[in-house]
Amino acid sequence: MRDVCKDFNFFQSQWAGDKIAIKDYSYNKSYTYKELYERAEKLAGFLVYDMGLKKGDCIAFCSRNSIAYFDAFFACTLTGIILTTYNHMYKSSEMLELMHNENPKVLFLDSDLADRIDFYQRNTHIKQVVILHDKIEDELHYSSIMSKKNKKLLEHTPVQYEDILMYIHTGGTTGIPKAAMLSYRSIIANAVSESVSFGLNHDDIAYLFLPLFHTGGWNVFGIPTLLLGGRLIISKTFSPQLALQVIEEEKVTVGVAVPTVFRLLTEHEKFEETDFSSVRWLIVGAAPPDYEVSKKFSKRGIVITNAYGMTEVGPNNIAPPVHVMSHEEIFKRWDSVGKPMCLNDVKIIREDGSRVEADEIGELCFRGPQLFSGYLNRPSETKDVLIDGWVHTGDIARQDAEGFIYVEGRIKNMMIVGGENVFPLEIENFILRFPGVKDICVFGTKNRKWGEVPKAIITVNEENFNMEQLKKYINDNLAGVKRPKTIQVVHKIPKNSLGKVDYRTVHEMYD
Repeated sequence: MRDVCKDFNFFQSQWAGDKIAIKDYSYNKSYTYKELYERAEKLAGFLVYDMGLKKGDCIAFCSRNSIAYFDAFFACTLTGIILTTYNHMYKSSEMLELMHNENPKVLFLDSDLADRIDFYQRNTHIKQVVILHDKIEDELHYSSIMSKKNKKLLEHTPVQYEDILMYIHTGGTTGIPKAAMLSYRSIIANAVSESVSFGLNHDDIAYLFLPLFHTGGWNVFGIPTLLLGGRLIISKTFSPQLALQVIEEEKVTVGVAVPTVFRLLTEHEKFEETDFSSVRWLIVGAAPPDYEVSKKFSKRGIVITNAYGMTEVGPNNIAPPVHVMSHEEIFKRWDSVGKPMCLNDVKIIREDGSRVEADEIGELCFRGPQLFSGYLNRPSETKDVLIDGWVHTGDIARQDAEGFIYVEGRIKNMMIVGGENVFPLEIENFILRFPGVKDICVFGTKNRKWGEVPKAIITVNEENFNMEQLKKYINDNLAGVKRPKTIQVVHKIPKNSLGKVDYRTVHEMYD
C-alpha cells in the first residue's frame, strides 16, 4: 500500500516534475510538481522533527484557500498524520467544539483570525499555531517553515488502505457538523471514479471555486487533477469578477461550484463577454441547480450539469454521462442528477429494505470502495447511516427506465399533508420555473386540520414578478396537498457557506 500512497505526490514529481501543478492566482505564483513534493517534505519534516508529531496525530487548517493546504495534504501522505479543515467563517465557540473532538496538535490559521490564537491555545491541546497569508508580529508564519532546510532526511511512514487521511465535516445544515473519516482507500477510489467517469486527464485545468474546508474542493477535481498531472488554479477569495477572469485567462476546462456561485456569475456584467471556449463542462454541487441560471449558461453554449454526492460517499457519486450526451440532452434533463458513476453501487429502497421499481420513490443508498469509515467519536450515528456496507443517505429519489436518477428531497424534510407524502424539492423545482422567482425554500409548518402544510419563502426579481400570477400558476398545475398555503417574499434565504439551506434558521425565522 505504501507505494500506492506515494503516488499521490511521488509519481508526478518524477514523471512531470517541471510541469505546473498549482497556480495561486491571488499571488500570481505557480508551483511545479517537483516543487510541490519538496514543499511537502519540508512541511513533513517540521511536523515530525520540530513538533514531534507521529502517525495518527492530527493537524488542522482554518483559513481561506492557500497552497499550504496542498503542502499539508501531501505531507500527511508521507507521515501518516491526519488532516482536518475548519470553516474559517465559524465562530470561536463553534470551532472549539470541533477541536475538542479531533484534538489537532498544530493549527494553521488565517492571519485574519489571529485574534483567536490565545483563546485556542488556552482551551485546546494545540502545540503550535502557524499563520497563513499576512505575517503577524511574534507569531510563526508559514513562510518561515518553507524557508528552512530539513534538519535530517525524512523517513517516510508506511500507511495502509484503511488508515485515515482526512477528517472532512458534513454540511451541518441542521446541527453541529460531524467529522467524516476518509481513508486512503476512500480518497484513492474517489479519484479513480472522478477520473474515469468524467474523462479527466493531464491537460485539464480546474479552478477551485469551492473552499478547501469542503470535500468538493478536495475530492471532485482537486486531488484527481493533481493525481493525473493536470493543473489547479486556486485563489484566496472568491468574487464573480475574479472567477470570470480566471476562466478566461487560465483557459479553465472543468469546475464545480454551488448554485449561488453560478447565479452570481450570470448576474455579473462580464458574463456575456467572457470567453468560455476552453470549458468542457461545469458541475453544480451541494444543492439543486437553478433552472433560469442553467438556461443562461446553456444559451451561451456552456455545458452546466447537475450532479449528486455527499461527504460520506465520495463526494461525487451520480452525474450525467457528459461524454455521450449532447448539450441539448443534458439541459433537457437539468433536474436529473444523472447516472451512477464508476465504482458506485446504487440502490433505491422502500422502508422494508426492498428495492423499488422504475419511477418509484425510495431512499437512496450507496456501496463501494469510496465510502467513508464512519463519524469520528460518533459510533451510534455511524451505525444509523452505515448499515450492512451501505450508506443510507436520507435522500428520497427515483430512477427512471433509462437509468437517470432524480432526487426528490430529504426524508427529514418530507411533509405529511393529510396523510400524503409531499416532498419540498418537487415544489421548489416547479416554482423556480416561474418568471421572476430567483430562489426558494419550501418547508412544512404545523396545521391543525392537515397535520402539516407547505410554506414557501422566495426571493424575486421585482421587475418581472407577479404574486397573483404565481398563485394562479400553482393552483392550475399542482395538486392541493402540494400547494404552499403561504408564500412569503424575503430578502435572502438563510444558507450556510456551501450554499445549502440552513433549515434550522429557516424554521426559527419563518415557521
